[in-house]
Amino acid sequence: SSGINAEWSLRPGECEKLRSSMTIALSKPQEELGINKDLFCGHEVDWTVPVQCLQDLPNHHSPIKKLERLLAAVNAIYTIIRDQNLEYTGKPRSMGADEFLPLFIYVLALSGLSTAGQEVMYTSLVRNAFLEQKSLNLEWCNVWKNAADASLSPEQCTNKATDAFVSEWELKRSTQSKLRFYNTLKERFGIERYLEIDDVNSKKSIARLRASAHDLRVETGRYATKTKSPTAIDKTCRFCCQPNDLEALKDLEGLPHFDPILESEEHVV
Repeated sequence: SSGINAEWSLRPGECEKLRSSMTIALSKPQEELGINKDLFCGHEVDWTVPVQCLQDLPNHHSPIKKLERLLAAVNAIYTIIRDQNLEYTGKPRSMGADEFLPLFIYVLALSGLSTAGQEVMYTSLVRNAFLEQKSLNLEWCNVWKNAADASLSPEQCTNKATDAFVSEWELKRSTQSKLRFYNTLKERFGIERYLEIDDVNSKKSIARLRASAHDLRVETGRYATKTKSPTAIDKTCRFCCQPNDLEALKDLEGLPHFDPILESEEHVV
């Protein structure tokens, strides 16, 4: 599955339109796509490697991994043309952008990657989120910069930034009272299995419940009235108590051991 939420992807029908365009492109002679056949030295070309790199894009959630697969596809195209010419002419051949772009479009059509637009949008959104985090001067962003300045390998940079991010994440979530229920569920940093659910609305509901961003009275009861401070009655479970019961409970609210059933995440679950 793609791992990209269709809700914030392209306009309805865009993927189908792209899929149709790919089919049309493959049905046309390569010259009509602007491909310079001289690049192939008159021989067939095996595009398996770049096609597989593009088809692998939806299998990764990380924008960095997606970019790595995209660059691998680009590099494979250049390598194929270079080696093809080296084999048949004895000289390697380089390509300019005008020659490369039609080839890339052709390979993209061969891959059948109709979610290409979504992949670009997803990577762009996460990139913008990273730049926003960086502008806040967060510690994990500084670690990334310092690690990069230290000429560490990309893997070492990623590990250091990830460790710093997780440490900051653990600290922030442990000090947020709003995340009390979330912290009882979240044992460690990582992707949760509920995100693999296909139904978007189900994923939304679970995410809202986990983050206490819902309309249960344990949350809404805090804002039940503007004229007085909220009480336990304002957070009592609607499903366990009828409206008349709630009125009766108000008379008991001042008793020493008054402990109504709160409409909380734990109770509902």
